[in-house]
Amino acid sequence: MAKEKPKDSLDGGKDQDQESPNEKPQKYDETFKKWITQQADEILPILVTDMQYERELSVEFSRSMMRADKVFQVRHHDQPSILNVEFQVGAEKYLRERLLLYNAALHYKYHLPVLSMVIYPFSVTMAVPPLVIPNREKDIVIFQFETLPLFLMNAEPYVQNHQTCMYPLLPTMRGFHADMAVQALSELSERYRDDRKTLIEQFIWMQLCIDRNRDIELPEKIHIQERLSMFDQLWEESPTIQKMREEYRLKGRQEGIQEGIQELQHVLVDVVQIKYPDLADLAQQQASHFDKPEALRLLIQQVLTAPNTDFVRWLLNPGAM
Repeated sequence: MAKEKPKDSLDGGKDQDQESPNEKPQKYDETFKKWITQQADEILPILVTDMQYERELSVEFSRSMMRADKVFQVRHHDQPSILNVEFQVGAEKYLRERLLLYNAALHYKYHLPVLSMVIYPFSVTMAVPPLVIPNREKDIVIFQFETLPLFLMNAEPYVQNHQTCMYPLLPTMRGFHADMAVQALSELSERYRDDRKTLIEQFIWMQLCIDRNRDIELPEKIHIQERLSMFDQLWEESPTIQKMREEYRLKGRQEGIQEGIQELQHVLVDVVQIKYPDLADLAQQQASHFDKPEALRLLIQQVLTAPNTDFVRWLLNPGAM
């Protein structure tokens, strides 16, 4: 993998004004950027036919133009080109215009054809190409770009072809299931048996995609997590997770902690509703009383393995027994 070059002089932050207020795409951006950077030489030829990776370009635009996600120097149909890849987890009203800015700036800087691709990991309203800027006499600009909706693609061919570079994103695709998850992580464990850090990263990325993908039905999601419990030691040994815990403890990042607690509370209610529907109202009432992430994770695990309804009722409201 090519080392990152010093940033080219074209700076700023990505405009998220048009994102849904319920989405926090920034926390997923880093995941997808790291994923494509780690194995760009394998991933890019899968995403784009007849493309060869050459090197990653680190490019920043002026503040008014924001920052592109990932930019690569490639050969496309044996022609030197630039590939701009954008990851979108939410709708953005003026995405096409932003892509046009990037395209023009990159072409101006490198004097090469610029291919723009938007990758949509999760179900969302997508920007539709092309962008046409007309006037009365003729179209001033017709800007083409590619979209790659992973949530509409089938995960099975990637597993059949053992394209392990795509495995962290399998949970965003159709047909993903518990057996596939175990197979994927087993193959990744074999590939990275001498590189534990990379293996842990791959495991974490897959877990994040599983958690975020709302198209996976909750019973299947629970089944997947149960099957992946054999890999829990990777999660616990992850330097990334340990660092996050330390940051939370030292810096008190309350917003992130509270968001995680609320998500776990929702998971608790959903799990109880599926396995013990008679206790759904009790779970809804009691969920807010559990406000420690570790305690919530333990409680969810106990509910999943509880022997009967009475035991779950006691878990949810021990003071009443």
